[in-house]
Order: sequence, then structure tokens, then C-alpha cells
Amino acid sequence: MIVYSFIFLLVVTEMFAQNEKSTGTITGIVVHSTSQEPIIGANIFIIGTKIGTTTNQEGKFSIKNIPVGTYQVRVSNIGYSSFVKTDVVVSVAKPAEITVLLEESELKLETTEVTANYFSKNSDTPISTQAQSNEEIGRAHV
Repeated sequence: MIVYSFIFLLVVTEMFAQNEKSTGTITGIVVHSTSQEPIIGANIFIIGTKIGTTTNQEGKFSIKNIPVGTYQVRVSNIGYSSFVKTDVVVSVAKPAEITVLLEESELKLETTEVTANYFSKNSDTPISTQAQSNEEIGRAHV
């Protein structure tokens, strides 16, 4: 009986160890395609998951605890074209490292029309009035 308990304990321990070891990391850097300057605050998402992060002050990022597998990683930032890196292999052995060069893109906004009018008085606006007699004015010492 003790032997069976010991074997069961070993099997359960091995299962938990495999679950902990079956994740990896994606690290990388995001830079401007022509100036090679780091892009701060770029969004990095693993397509098909809810896993993502942003770049730091140096344009670097790290996403940990990703299940082992092959992924597509989308990188985007306002003012730049989005970029999708395919075939990013996450393994336990070493972090998957990627370098992303983002190209600037134009922001196209819809036309906004602004018209100026003179201030108009709303006829429904109440006006405050107060009547005072000569005696009241005299007592006010104004």
C-alpha cells in the first residue's frame, strides 16, 4: 500500500512539474524603421489569445507564461502601420526573441466643419429684477 501511495505521489508531482514547465517567453524590441529609435508604448498582442503587453522606455517588451506553441504576434502603435510577425515559436528552452521595425503611416481623420455664430439670446431665459424705493436706497448707504 505504501508503494502505491509513493508511486501516486510521484505521478502527481510530475504532472504539476510538466504544467509549470510548459510555458515560455517572448521578448523583443520595437523600433522606428528608418531612424532605429525605440517606440515607446507600442502594443504587442498574441493573436488568438488575450495575452499582450506594451513596450517600455527603451522600446523593449517581455511576455511571460505563454503556453508552448507557435503564434502570430501583432505589433501596433498610433501613427504607425501594424505589423504581424508569424511563426513565433515559444518553447521552454529559451525565450523567443523578435525585433519589429514599424513604419510611419498617415492618420486619416474625417473632415470636421466648424461654424461660428453670434451669441444669441434665448427668449426663455429669466431676467432678475428688483424694485426699491427711495427710502430703501437711502438706507443701503451705497
